[in-house]
Amino acid sequence: MHVTCRVYVSLSQCIPCILTRTWQYLGPSATQMVFLFVFTITNSITLFVMSILVARNIWLLGGNITTIESWELERHETLVRRAKALGGYVDGPDGVKVKITKQEFPYDIGILRNVQQGLGGSVMSWLWPFAASPKITSGSEFETNEFEGESSQTQSKLVKIEVR
Repeated sequence: MHVTCRVYVSLSQCIPCILTRTWQYLGPSATQMVFLFVFTITNSITLFVMSILVARNIWLLGGNITTIESWELERHETLVRRAKALGGYVDGPDGVKVKITKQEFPYDIGILRNVQQGLGGSVMSWLWPFAASPKITSGSEFETNEFEGESSQTQSKLVKIEVR
């Protein structure tokens, strides 16, 4: 009986103290609110920019092209549109007329095969951060789609790029 009375007395003295401290707490200070606001805005902008970057890289991986190659393709498409409006020719250096025809990108081998070439063969290894890197036998031989026909370099399944 003596122990239960003591527990009751200590609890009865503690509960008002806890409630008083809870009522006195009014939230974060003005400085903390300013920091919370600044960090929220900064975090939101960073998340938005990173989302754009991830979406663009996934798009480029599906097309099997690099960022610089995508800029070159956009430049080529602009030249093709301009040439189409001018009868197939654009003005070159020294007033020479240059014939522009549409050129297909030879390294786009299909979305799934592009991703497999970039990330490796197994889908499970794409999500596993400790998976082995894709095996690349040579950095100068790449599979092509053979859209350009027999007259181009893509007569064989692999194109060898010479670096001098």
